[in-house]
Amino acid sequence: MIDHSHFFDDRAAEWDKDPKKIERAQHTAQLILDTVAPNGEAEVFEFGAGTGLVSQFLSPHVGALTLADNSEGMRDVIAQKIEAGVLPEATLSDSDLVQGKLPDQKYDLVVASLVLHHVADVPALLKTFASILEPRGAACIIELDDAGGKFHAHIEHYDGHDGFKREKFEKSLLEAGFAQVEFHDAGEIEREDGSFSLFLANAITSENH
Repeated sequence: MIDHSHFFDDRAAEWDKDPKKIERAQHTAQLILDTVAPNGEAEVFEFGAGTGLVSQFLSPHVGALTLADNSEGMRDVIAQKIEAGVLPEATLSDSDLVQGKLPDQKYDLVVASLVLHHVADVPALLKTFASILEPRGAACIIELDDAGGKFHAHIEHYDGHDGFKREKFEKSLLEAGFAQVEFHDAGEIEREDGSFSLFLANAITSENH
């Protein structure tokens, strides 16, 4: 993983004070619920969970939640939310899917919201997502459409991805072992320098996965 954790450490305490982030997380969770329709017992793993906002909105509609993030600041906020009961049925995981430190169980849903553009080897991570999913499990990935370098232009020496082309992303998911992929428009990030569209990719494993 490209180490942007310090960037997020510095912002973790203030993260949930941005109403746009809360609104986006709520919209993301609702879109996942509408398109995947998990049952109330679904086991969920959120990769790069940040402060756990998406999981917060998923929580009333699924089963146990496992959250992982490599930013200590974000992990501290998640731990506080679990202790306060804001994230009931949630566990903070030490798993590191990029470094090969995998959880010891499989999940019905893997969620990754605006995190893959920070990952150097995306195809390898997609294979790992597939490997920790149950048969007919879903990886729900929210990402930026290819922004042609504009989205991160304000960050000096940015070394991640500036969004993804859907066709190429779908190919990577199928090559990673998923049986089918569905794309949904997931709104936009509005900034002073423009609007940046998002997608939700739901990648489903096969029945004999």
